[in-house]
Amino acid sequence: MLSSTPAYTAPSLGQSPEFPYSARHTRDLDELLAQYAGMPLEVSFRQLVGVLPADESTHSIYPYPARLLRHIPRLLLSSRQILEGVEYVIDPFCGSGTVLLEAQNRRIPSVGIDQNPVAALISRVKTTPLSKEDMVALLERTALAAKRSRSVRLPAEYLRKWYAPPALSVLSRLASAVRDVDDPSQRDFLSLVLALCARKLSHADPRIPVPVRMKASSEAIPAAEPWEEWSKNGKRTMARIGRLRRVDQPSRVYHADARTETAWTSPLLGKPSLIVTSPPYGAAQKYIRSTSLESGWLGFTTDKGTIDLERASVGREHLTKDERLATIASLGNGRLTAILNEIAEDHPVRASIYTNYFLDMERVLRNAALPAVNCKRLVVICGTNTVRGKHIETHEVLSEIALTKGFKRTLSLRDAIKGRTLLTTRNSDGTPAPAEFIEVFERDI
Repeated sequence: MLSSTPAYTAPSLGQSPEFPYSARHTRDLDELLAQYAGMPLEVSFRQLVGVLPADESTHSIYPYPARLLRHIPRLLLSSRQILEGVEYVIDPFCGSGTVLLEAQNRRIPSVGIDQNPVAALISRVKTTPLSKEDMVALLERTALAAKRSRSVRLPAEYLRKWYAPPALSVLSRLASAVRDVDDPSQRDFLSLVLALCARKLSHADPRIPVPVRMKASSEAIPAAEPWEEWSKNGKRTMARIGRLRRVDQPSRVYHADARTETAWTSPLLGKPSLIVTSPPYGAAQKYIRSTSLESGWLGFTTDKGTIDLERASVGREHLTKDERLATIASLGNGRLTAILNEIAEDHPVRASIYTNYFLDMERVLRNAALPAVNCKRLVVICGTNTVRGKHIETHEVLSEIALTKGFKRTLSLRDAIKGRTLLTTRNSDGTPAPAEFIEVFERDI
């Protein structure tokens, strides 16, 4: 049971070493536990943790949309009550790796899973140290090979409208050169630099995560600029990776589907685990589309675009015929069923999207409770959803699912965080979720 803990004493000889933790954040959590009486407590993780550098470590290595506020895992993974009795961290929706990097910086082994191949790539690069000498040589060698090569990797058809001819030519040559690199960690590093260039050199409006064409995109891009972008983005990425702490073992990141049991595999499987994750919002079907340019250049899509990746994601709007037939009653939640039935009267497709979202999350949480995963503690971070004017308390629905899997809620926090919406148009009327809920569970193992 998660509870207040006595002051830490260093382990004596012969005892198993414990992960380092913060006495201050352990006290912070003690105070919250003492106040908790079953209802969410108002809290500000920004105030508890304090100001963090904007360009800290590799956190800002890539502009992935709607990233988790790193103050949350910073405090949780610094608290003895959260770390006690676990041997590694799992994030089944790792996104761009915020939880994984926070764990790695505290020398806690971690495993990440994500359905978006670009997100998995970002997480791997973000947590994999490389030597500066290797990175400098790689960047120069790859640029030289691309300039000399007659082998051009033409992008998927849908990408070609997004680039001026000089940028299209250079990116095609770079994509071929990156593909030929044998070492996986080096190829990942170069792939991320290529992805940054692909976004920067496109006609997409940089202010909007999901690509929207800029109005002034008809101007030709000078031929020299793509090579300059390669060098500039490479050096910037290299500098950020240079800040990584050297660790015995970087985080293990898998491009996989957390709804399947096979995704939950690693050499650490069987050891007591801590799951810390921020699932996709039910309305966030655009994460895959937000990385459509990068996915195309890295070979993750077809000429049809990202449709196959979107159909395989949690929180998707492209549903199969069978998925559209999923019954709302199968959710087994009276309040949610009533809300979704009201939504179905106005917009059956939207009701189907959320029905499938919660059915998917039931599968994920069922896997989290597998004996092999050996989850001792679970932390779910999520907001709420408004669908066709109807308010869904997503955190409560996910909590009720977790309770059916043998977890017991020991703490519920509400942090009034704004700004994690995923804008998809230049004049979007979407509004950010008004708060994040941090739900903490224990499970006897």
